[in-house]
Amino acid sequence: MAEPEKPFICYKSGWNIQITPQTAAGWWMFGGWMFLTLPLGGLLFLFMGKDPTTARTVAGVMGFTLAMFGWAWGMIRWMMARSEMVDMEELLKLKRELDARKGRGRRG
Repeated sequence: MAEPEKPFICYKSGWNIQITPQTAAGWWMFGGWMFLTLPLGGLLFLFMGKDPTTARTVAGVMGFTLAMFGWAWGMIRWMMARSEMVDMEELLKLKRELDARKGRGRRG
């Protein structure tokens, strides 16, 4: 039985990762995550609109920054769980091996 196509593809190379939507459903899911960040911005706007003192500004910006880091971490983990994983280092190793085989055949 064929495995259903995953909505995202994750390219890994060491600590570097890149997650990209690969289906229409993946793009809709990504758009949903981005749309749901609007309430965080709205809360910051409301918080800062009442009394923008220095202490309140620092607290608001720090809280927003921490919330966005948490949001991004959650989104990355959620997308990785629904991603097809591609190890770029493994692919580069395979390419080097294939190139080495091709090179040996030409010299002889």
